[in-house]
Amino acid sequence: MMMAAGCGGPGTNERLTPTPDRDALELLREETALALRGLCLEAFTMVVIRENRVELHASDWELVEQELRKAGRELPPGVVVPRKGPALWRRFPPPTVTPVPGVSLVQLKAPPVYALTAAFGGKLVISDGCVSLEDGETRVLIWPPGYYLTQGEDAVEILDYRGNVIARVGDRVKIGGGEAPPGLECALREPVPPCVQRKKALLVSDISKFLRIDGVLEKQVPCWRLRTEEGEVYHIVWTGGPSREREGEITFGEFEEREGRSVFVPRVTFRVGDRVHVEGVLRRRWWGRNVSPECPGPYLVVDSIRPVERR
Repeated sequence: MMMAAGCGGPGTNERLTPTPDRDALELLREETALALRGLCLEAFTMVVIRENRVELHASDWELVEQELRKAGRELPPGVVVPRKGPALWRRFPPPTVTPVPGVSLVQLKAPPVYALTAAFGGKLVISDGCVSLEDGETRVLIWPPGYYLTQGEDAVEILDYRGNVIARVGDRVKIGGGEAPPGLECALREPVPPCVQRKKALLVSDISKFLRIDGVLEKQVPCWRLRTEEGEVYHIVWTGGPSREREGEITFGEFEEREGRSVFVPRVTFRVGDRVHVEGVLRRRWWGRNVSPECPGPYLVVDSIRPVERR
């Protein structure tokens, strides 16, 4: 008995995928890469043997379409684009900003398609006309789309795509990202400021303000909080090391091997009411499992082994 193409056998609704032609798929992938060559787009192609197709993944599909049209090119027929929705930052209207003459926020045309996981700490500064990070050396910061520069009341501010102030020039910050590769200029929004060619650069994927705060520890079950003299309240996120908690106190330590067993060895204990000095990263949102949904932000993320120093 003959079966129609694309139909499963008797008693099944499964779709039959044609036998992959690896050579044809690889040729289609090369043709796709050729159509994108020289456009400096955040995109990559891949052959999916199981699905018998070539996929194009891009961080900003709208930009890919624009650049292809400008170059008078088209993707070859048969290429699958799994995600064609607008990039997240495009879904929000740009916030109102006050221009900062002579200062540039260097930006990519599109967000990186690969995760950047290195971490850098330092002070936000303006150097050579560009927002930069000073951490022993000064490096230009290259931001993804969706960040904006504005003149605040007493400092130059960085806004996110929702219009929230995420950092100010002069703040100590923690940058998530990576070192910028050479030849990145074509991937930047124009005009490209001279500082990019004169200094080393870091790609920014995330930024958090680094705080040093004095305050009093509080516990509102299940949340640990720090209350400052000014009345500001931060929910504390303990991360990075072992701890033990009892009513009204938390003990930090480490595990040691003793007689073939792993034993928790306490190092320091803090109690409700202790006045402490906390250093950590400020987060407006936190999705980690170690924080209850009952604990609203802002969050102060600290090292759980030495999260605070007794005053």
